[in-house]
Formats: sequence, structure tokens, C-alpha cells
Amino acid sequence: MFSRPLWHEATRSRLTLWLTILFSVLGGGATILQAYWLSRIVNQVFLQGAALADVQGLLWALLLLLLARALIGGGREVAANQIAATIKEDLRNRLFAHVQALGPVQAMGERAGELTAVLTTHVDALEAYFSQYLPQLFVAALVPLAILMDIFPTDWLSGLVLLLTAPLVPLFMVLIGRYAETLTKRQWGLLSRMSAHFLDVLQGLTTLKMLGQSKRQANNIANITDRFRDATLSVLRIAFLSALVLELLSTLSVAIIAVAIGLRLLHGGIPFQEALFILILAPEFYLPLRMLGQRFHAGMDGTAAARQIFALLEREPVAAKDEAAARQPDLQSAIVFDDVHVAYQQGDRPALHGVSFTIEPGEIVALVGPNGAGKSTIASLLLGFVQPDSGHVQPEDRPRTAWVAQRPFLFHDTLANNIRLGKPEATDEAMIAAARQAHIHDFITTLPAGYETVIGERGARLSGGQAQRVALARAFLMDAPLLILDEPTAHLDAATAADLLAATAALLHGRTALIIAHRPQTIAIADKVVSVENGRVVSIEKRQESKEARSKWETSTESPPMDYSVPTAAYDAPTNDASTLTTLRTLLSFLRPYPDWVSLAVLLGALTIGSSIGLMGTSAYLISAAALQPSIAELNVAIVGVRFFGLSRGVFRYLERLVSHSLTFRLLARLRVWFYEAIEPLAPARLQQYRSGDLLNRIVSDIETLQEFYVRVVGPMLVAAVITIGITWMMSRYAPQLALALLLLLLANGVALPLFVHFSSRQLGNDLIVTRSILQNQLLDGIQGMADLQAYGQTQRTAQQVAASNAQLARIQRRFAWIHGLHVVLGEFLAQFGVWTAVSLAIP
Repeated sequence: MFSRPLWHEATRSRLTLWLTILFSVLGGGATILQAYWLSRIVNQVFLQGAALADVQGLLWALLLLLLARALIGGGREVAANQIAATIKEDLRNRLFAHVQALGPVQAMGERAGELTAVLTTHVDALEAYFSQYLPQLFVAALVPLAILMDIFPTDWLSGLVLLLTAPLVPLFMVLIGRYAETLTKRQWGLLSRMSAHFLDVLQGLTTLKMLGQSKRQANNIANITDRFRDATLSVLRIAFLSALVLELLSTLSVAIIAVAIGLRLLHGGIPFQEALFILILAPEFYLPLRMLGQRFHAGMDGTAAARQIFALLEREPVAAKDEAAARQPDLQSAIVFDDVHVAYQQGDRPALHGVSFTIEPGEIVALVGPNGAGKSTIASLLLGFVQPDSGHVQPEDRPRTAWVAQRPFLFHDTLANNIRLGKPEATDEAMIAAARQAHIHDFITTLPAGYETVIGERGARLSGGQAQRVALARAFLMDAPLLILDEPTAHLDAATAADLLAATAALLHGRTALIIAHRPQTIAIADKVVSVENGRVVSIEKRQESKEARSKWETSTESPPMDYSVPTAAYDAPTNDASTLTTLRTLLSFLRPYPDWVSLAVLLGALTIGSSIGLMGTSAYLISAAALQPSIAELNVAIVGVRFFGLSRGVFRYLERLVSHSLTFRLLARLRVWFYEAIEPLAPARLQQYRSGDLLNRIVSDIETLQEFYVRVVGPMLVAAVITIGITWMMSRYAPQLALALLLLLLANGVALPLFVHFSSRQLGNDLIVTRSILQNQLLDGIQGMADLQAYGQTQRTAQQVAASNAQLARIQRRFAWIHGLHVVLGEFLAQFGVWTAVSLAIP
């Protein structure tokens, strides 16, 4: 499926794109030359009786051509993968910047897991589109055209068959693609919801365990993964049906050409060399079209993922102001809300109606009202998270602002870095002074690593009161003239709340503040109380006793006893001592309950390859026998064989892909449940070794990657073993020398080369997993901690960290592209060298 937005992205890498096109053109030319040289060699040996010495020069020229073709194929793969890595890096950076521009209010309309899925899984889905589907579009457009231009002058009848059948390929793809479009959208929607559900479960696992509900989540995960599996298989059935149609169309067309050429050879209507040349090129004509059909699923996936990516990019940001770091250092005048109206979701959810009130410099204003009254929207206006639909908030250049949320977001970092969030350049002395003012210093000094203690994701290793004190320390350190607090004592016991209120009162001294208040003790320290209901200001009350209340709390030095115990097990670093062999055994163990499915997939795969061999063998026999002009009765068996193998290959291939993918997605669903059941007992303490972004990456992306292991490694290896044994046995009966040579080449291509690639890329693979996990965690922190990051002016710094990890990931993937290109070159050359060896050894 062609996507204009994705094509526009591809044109950003013009040089690499043109290289991909150039390699496609050169590949077509090399294919034609290979067919010509091969047909010429066979013609001289078969009909003219030439000896090996007579065709030695042609054989060496053919070998050089085969090497050139392999190099061209590898170059095309490298160029295509370079395009994919560049586009993914650029898109992910733009997406993250755009999500930050949307702001926490607008972006949080989506679940964090769904947004993270768009920035990770959806962007990664574009790799197959750009590295496989888009290059194959070029190959499918250019190579058949080049072959057609070469066949028509040689034999117009065969060219006409190719010309009439070729347009049916894109026609069927378009028809089937339209039918599959709705199913693909549903599949990617389920993937986003599955990611969001997994994130909710992983981050809430401790709570679920406390409530005795954690084990039940295994059934929920099984249900949602089963729904995703069913949706994916629905799409794959359509994609495989498309490939089946193309397979049948191409093989039947080749069979028709082979039979027609054979009959004309029988009557001397076409020279043997031309007939063989056409027969070699006919499958090559349809091969790019068949490969396009096989990669049609990658095209549908990429297009569906792109829709969600560009839908997010097209959302208009509504955040009012730039980074908090760019705000004014002082509050020079009153903050005035003048007839402010705000509505979320394009006016569907009115939040504020004509709100008007004033915050004087040095004044502390308490916002009170029921949940949903509009208090948070007023705070969001001051923080720059939203802007008014009408009315004004003056002055437009508001001062630097410190923010203490009801549930502050603490990052998986040291206590020092969490306190320094709003002022990264602060000295240790200033940071410690802020911690003392927030009544958290004494606790920190009891920790083994002190201020360098990593507090876990979202402050998992801190209590609620300790987390609030860290947030207050941030505000003390920032020393901003304007302070916004969202009831910092909510959800705390009375003693802890009293201690926090004392620290808060000290923080308010000499500052302008807006407090979203619920508790009477908090309201008591305000100079003015603004009551809000249904988005409207219903009353404004000035208070005279606020200074006395604040003075009372400021002079209160008694703090409740704090739990200074540290769960030391939580600080142990996770280790991974599993060897490659152990991991391989574990992965293969999941196949044990499905021996029948595995056997059926291997059998169908072997029958597919066997049908391909049968088709080429009977076709070659047909034209070679016809060249000797025997009775037509002697060709009947070959003609029937060509038709049978032409039909059976497509059917067997369709069934094999359906069975192997059904088995694979059943295994992936089982793996996700197994993974959850493995980590569930670790909660709460031992699970703190892992971050939810890392766990989310493992349960979604890493397990999804195992699809390639089962479909493209285990299955093909078993099929290759069966075919190798069969071919070696068959060849040994006729030409033992040829059987031995082919066996060695098959072992080199099927065993030695994969091992070489594995050891060459093992470290890169480890680096890829680590970097992808780091990036996922940074993206998740950037989304879930967006409000704190923007309030404290750290959005740009976070974006730079994400961009650095994203660039590192792209570098690793580009290096992988070179290894993959080398794999293609060696694999293609070894395969073609097998053909060359067979021809050379067969010449007497």
C-alpha cells in the first residue's frame, strides 16, 4: 500500500533513496545478464557438445556476474535500512517534541501507555515498511519492466503472456488491501490499548497485590493478548490470500510459458538458447511481484501505524507559554484573571465560564470547590499548560513558578537530581539547605547512599509524605516568586500532614501563591479564598487571620517520627546470567505443547520447496526434451507435472504461512502471560529493580520481536534440514560429487553463515536491547512527568536526552544494516555459487 505521508518522509533522505532505486535498476540488469550467460553456456554444452574448456571463460564471467548481483542486493538492503533508521529517528524526535508542545492537559487525554506505544511500537513498525516494502515497490516496478523489454524482441508471444498477467498483480493487491484496511486499523488500535493496559498493570502491580487481585490479571492479560492475536491473524489471512493469488498467477503463467515454449521447440519454432533464456527469466519476472505480495503485510502495518503517528502530529498544540525557564525572574504586578473561558476537546467539555479574580503580589490565594469545579484548570493556566479560549490572564509574561502537585512525579534518579529538577546548576550546599527546609534532610542522611540514593520509579522507595517533602525541597531550591500548590497534604495522616504544612508555611513566606485547598488547616493560611463551582467563581473571601495561622505553623518545629528503614533488597541491581544456549532452550521449550502444529508447518514448508524444485525440474526437462524434437506423447508427463507443481506450490505456501504464523502468535500470547506470572511474585520490593518502561518494552516489543525467531529462524531451519537431507540423498544416487558439493554449500549457507552473523551482531543486539529500554523509559518519564518537567522548565533538557538515546539507537540500527547487508551478499552469493557449481560439475 502506497502512503503519501510516508513517501514524503522517504524523500527527506534523497541520496539514500536514489541509491535504493539505482540498486534496483542494476539488480534487474544483472538478472537479465545472468539468464543470458547461463542459457548460452547450457546451449553450447547441451546441443553443440562443447567441453568444459570451451566454456571456461563464460563460466568465469558468469561467476563475476553472480558476485555483482549479490553485492547489488546487499547494497540495496543497506540503503533501505539506512532510510528506515533515519526516518524513525527523525519521526520519534518530532513526535516527542510535539507531545511536549501539546502540554500535559491535552496530551493526558490519551493514556500514557498508548502515547508511548505510538512513539515506540508504531514508529518501529515503519522499519519493515521502509526497509522491505518500499524498496520492493521499486524492484517490482523496475525489474519486470526491464525483463519485459528484453523478452519482447526475443519472443513476442511469451512477452505478451507476461504483459497481460502483470497488471493483475497490483489489481488484486489493491482490492485485497481495501478489504484488509479496516482489520489493520483494528489490529493497531488493539496494540495501543494492549500497551496501555500492560503499563497500567505493571505500574499498579503493588497495589493489585495488596488487594489480592494481582494473580487475576494473568487471565486479563491472556484475554487481551488473545484478542490481539485474533486481530493480527485476521489481517494476516488477508495478506496471505493476496500472496496466494500472486503465487498462483505467477506459477501458472510460468507453466503456460514453459508448455508453450516446449511445444514450439518440438516443431522447431524457437531456438533452444532463446527458449531457455525466456524460461530462466519468466520466474524472475514474477519474483519481485510475488515478494511484493509477501511484504504486503509490512505495507499495511506501516500505513496503519503511520495514520496514528500523523494523527498525533496533526493535533494543534494549545499550551500558552514557552518553557518555564524563560519566564520573568520577579512578580512585578498583580495576576489578573479577566472573564476567562476555557473548554477542552474543541468546546465539548467547558471547564471555566467567565472566571475573574486577582492575585496581588505577596498574596496567598486558596482555591476551594468540589472535584471537577475548574480549580486544576486555573492552575494549568498559570503554569502555561493551557490557554484561554476567551478572556485574558495578565500579565502575559508571568514570573518563574514553582509547583508542588498533589502527587508529584519523582523520577527514577537520585534524590539529589530529583531535588535539583528546577535548578540543575544548584550547589550541594543550596540543595541540602532546601532539603532541611522541607524536613527531609534527616531522613536522607540515614540512607546508605545519602543524596545519591536512587529512589525508584515514581519515588517507589519513598512514602507519600517523603515524596511530598522532596517536592517541597524542589520548590525551596528553585526560590521562585510565584508558588502553586495542589493540596500537598492530601492522602496523608494527620501527623505527617501537620509536619508538611509547617514546611509549606515556611515556603510561602514572602511569596505569591495559589493553593488548591481541601483541608481547613490549609485554607486557614490563605489571605484570600476563591470558591469555584461548575467552572465559575461563586465567592471571594478575604481573611484577616491568615498571617497568625502561618506564623503558628512556621514556628512549629515538632515533626512526627519518620520511618527511616530502607528496604535494602530493593537496591540490588538486576542481573542476567542466562547464557545464549539456556535462553534458546527456554524459547524452544514453549514449542513442546504443539508438536503437531510444528510438524505440520515443517511438512508444508518442505512441500512448498519441493513443489518449487519440481516446477523448475519439469520445466527444464520439458524444454530440453522438446529441443530434441521427440513425439509429443513423450512430453505429456512433463506437461502435467508443470501444471501440478505450479498449482501446488502456491497452495502449500499459503497453508504453511497460515499454520506457522498461527502457531507463532499462540506462542507470543503464551509468552506474555508467562512473563507476567514470572514478575508478579517479585512485587513489591524486588520488582523495584526494574522500571515499568523497561518491563513494558519486554512484554510488548521484545516478545513481539520473537515472532521473527519462531517464523524466520526455527521453522525455516527445520524445513532447510529436511530439504538438505532430501536433495543430498537424491543427488547422491546420480552424481555423488555434485551431492557433496551442494551439501557443503548448503551447510555453509544454512549453518556457518547464520553463526557468523550471530557472533558478529551479538554485542550489537545486546546494545540494541539496552538502548531501546533506556529510550522507552525516557519517553515514559517524559510523558508521565510532563507536568513537572514543564513547570520546572526541563522539557528541553529531557528532549535532548531522548534525542541522544534515539540517535544512539539509530546508530546501532545503521550498524545492523551493514551486517544485514553483508549477510545478504554472502547468502545470495553462496546460493548463486551453488548454481554455478552445479553447472560446472555437470559439464563433462
